[in-house]
Amino acid sequence: MTTTRQPAQADPYRWVMLVLYILMSLGLWTSWFAQAPLLHEYWGKPPFNISLAMGGLLLSLPGLVSILLSVFTGRWVDTVGVRKMMIVSGLCGSIGFGLRPFFATSFLAQAILTVIAGYSLCILPASLPSMMIQWFGHEKSHTFMSIVMVAVTIIWVIFARDKAQPEAGQRAAFSHEFRNVMQTGSSWLMLIYAVFISGMTVCAMQYLPGQMTEADHLPPALAGSVVGIFAIAMGIGLAILPALAGRVGRKRTSIILCSITLVLWIIYMFVPSWTVPWLLIFAVALGFFFEAPWATGLALMESLPGVTLENVGVAAGAWTMAVNVGVFFLPLIFGWLVDNTGGLRATGGLWAMLIGYAIGLFAVLGVNERGIHKAEAYGR
Repeated sequence: MTTTRQPAQADPYRWVMLVLYILMSLGLWTSWFAQAPLLHEYWGKPPFNISLAMGGLLLSLPGLVSILLSVFTGRWVDTVGVRKMMIVSGLCGSIGFGLRPFFATSFLAQAILTVIAGYSLCILPASLPSMMIQWFGHEKSHTFMSIVMVAVTIIWVIFARDKAQPEAGQRAAFSHEFRNVMQTGSSWLMLIYAVFISGMTVCAMQYLPGQMTEADHLPPALAGSVVGIFAIAMGIGLAILPALAGRVGRKRTSIILCSITLVLWIIYMFVPSWTVPWLLIFAVALGFFFEAPWATGLALMESLPGVTLENVGVAAGAWTMAVNVGVFFLPLIFGWLVDNTGGLRATGGLWAMLIGYAIGLFAVLGVNERGIHKAEAYGR
């Protein structure tokens, strides 16, 4: 079945939809990353004394949820619609993150709530391509940003709409659409890219607070503040940098951003000591570039051969599954490596981060990007 992509009409309501998505996203991602500075100082100290790997489990459990459900979630976005799936996202995030303060002393309860909240994070990237293509058209679908929870969910329920689409006829089976999405070697390389770029983001959030405390002798509160600034800079970078993909190409933008990130990380590794002002400046610079390749990678994934308007949710779901393979497994492996290579004072974690991010860069170097023009048909 061939589908022609019609140019998106300039519906003013698209800006409402974009703001709603940004608010929902920022609330969910902030709630997730806000726990990172607490993992070492709270769970890693008496009476809990858990390892870095087990502490990282609270950051990586959303990845397990997405490994199991992301591809199906993408299919549900294609069939049920963005509005309803984002309502589910807001509700899961509100329950999973909102109840955490009431179970602060129970690691098991925190893990269960993280699983519930994790599905909200699974829905976000699966919904983004469909929402942006519906309202903005393919060329402007690279925007991704991340702001507040229960109130945003209520706003979404009241104001969000599913834009009417032309009848597409009978839908192909899920297995058929999945084969279409994954028909090229580039698609599989993009999944490798997703695993390592996203996994290294969580490893950095897991690792840096304790590393700065142990290796650089920063007070825990200051180390947490530095990592908090790093996370804020990631959100700013996500808001600004993906727009470059529409001008210089998705693959080229991903390579440039990954390369800058690697250079900054190497600088961090080999500078023997940091003053606090320079460390804050470094956190801003590294964060600004660190996470943006995730968004440009999603844009590249959705533009590969075989991805059509009917299966873009499946493509986003496959991407989300790979992202969360990295989000779940890499922090556990990374934590084990750090625990067994001298701990946070040693350099094993620094090298592991460098190698992991470099693998993502090498994967995207092998991708064959198909150029898309503004008036080009979406389907072949």
